[in-house]
Amino acid sequence: MYPDPRQPCPYVHWSGDGSVLAVRLQERNETRRLFDRAYDYREHREIGQYDRVASDREIMALMESRGGVGPQVTGIDEPKMTKYTAGYPWWGWLAPAGIMVAALRTARKTLRKM
Repeated sequence: MYPDPRQPCPYVHWSGDGSVLAVRLQERNETRRLFDRAYDYREHREIGQYDRVASDREIMALMESRGGVGPQVTGIDEPKMTKYTAGYPWWGWLAPAGIMVAALRTARKTLRKM
């Protein structure tokens, strides 16, 4: 299977401080890579416009203000991402588990009285 020559090649970059994830695209017939879309984890917003040159300028300015453009990464599962997208903490299950145990005990007592 061969890649579709009409599809752009994506390149993923983090900002220097790790708060912005940006995607650069390079069309097969172009020599430049332009920033197309980005996500700002500090502001929780997506950045990008229909005009690729305007998007590139806006994202480049944001990346420079956040420590510059980091090196190209091979995937999203980078260590920096866990800093901003922490999972559900283990102790967060204690309250729902306690409620469930209390409900089961109440149901058991109710059934015994019947």
